[in-house]
Amino acid sequence: LVQDEIAEEGIVKFRTYLHWFKYAGGFWFFFFQVLFLAIDRGLYVLTELWLATWTSATDSSVEFVGFTLPSQKESQTPWITVYAVLIVVSIFAVLLRTEFAIFGGARSAKKLWGEMLDGVVGAKMLFFETTPIGRLTTRFTYDTQNLDTTLVQQMSIAMIASSWFFAAIAVMVAIMPFMIGVLIPVGFVYYRLQLYYRNTSVDLQRRDALTRSPISTLVGELVDGLETIKTFDKGELFREKFLRAVDRNSAAMVAFTTSQRWIGLRIDFCGVTVTTAAACLVVLSQSIFKIEG
Repeated sequence: LVQDEIAEEGIVKFRTYLHWFKYAGGFWFFFFQVLFLAIDRGLYVLTELWLATWTSATDSSVEFVGFTLPSQKESQTPWITVYAVLIVVSIFAVLLRTEFAIFGGARSAKKLWGEMLDGVVGAKMLFFETTPIGRLTTRFTYDTQNLDTTLVQQMSIAMIASSWFFAAIAVMVAIMPFMIGVLIPVGFVYYRLQLYYRNTSVDLQRRDALTRSPISTLVGELVDGLETIKTFDKGELFREKFLRAVDRNSAAMVAFTTSQRWIGLRIDFCGVTVTTAAACLVVLSQSIFKIEG
């Protein structure tokens, strides 16, 4: 009666992300999360701009968003005061956007776990007769851990990284419009890389989940049938069977970890390309930006 566990194929559907955001708080969660991320990145850019203006006010007063600020020789008080205020406000902004994402993820995890529980408890008897206990154990241990911690962390990191990405693009293009000629081809390469990686890594993660269930099943069989195993002297056979299951799961995990290193190396190369291009453009445009050597 027991059938092999079936997994989805291909990348994660877009509606899956929408499902998570819906349970996290829906439209208002998304709206306020984007707002808090925009405030956080805006304060970061403003702080960097303030420091750049501060360093340029060595001997003479400077203009900053319509205000005339004294040189460093005249007074350091306004510079230090504004900088301290920006730092304090930035800290609160970081705490706000992080905690808001975590609480939203906790709400989503609770509702998703409730759906999973209702689906299992409300299933027909045929489901329990054809499903090994290891699969159910995995759902309420490993999968629950992923819902409560891993998924929340990854979604929070994804949203924060997206804000960093768009802020960096906006600043680079605003300062050096020539960077568009570099960002477009690098962006295309990055898009192709992540598309290839997602198709591979998602299936590898599913492979890890599929090979994890037999381990839990074997542990349950060992606990329930320990006397029978000893009576018929099948300990070595059971041990070999268990080791094969662990090897299959380890192979899936190693393959997934290797794929992460693969994409990480190529993303670093894209970052180095953008950084090198920006440095070269600054040097070549020295006369335009009036950079003092």
